Amino acid sequence: MILLVLNQNQHQKNIIENNLKTVNFIDPPTHLTFDKSKLEGTVKNYCDRSELLLDLNELLVIEYYSRR
Repeated sequence: MILLVLNQNQHQKNIIENNLKTVNFIDPPTHLTFDKSKLEGTVKNYCDRSELLLDLNELLVIEYYSRR
């Protein structure tokens, strides 16, 4: 389990608070939790491939980084 804590920079905190007010998330992914009152997020586990919202070709990613 990984706990994500934001830097206490007021500018960053304002951006996140404004995003939380304007964006209505339906349900967070099952591998994440978020506490709005503390502005803390937790990564509970790896995400399942079926939960990705990207059309991702893993082979192209591997090929790209193998050339570097």
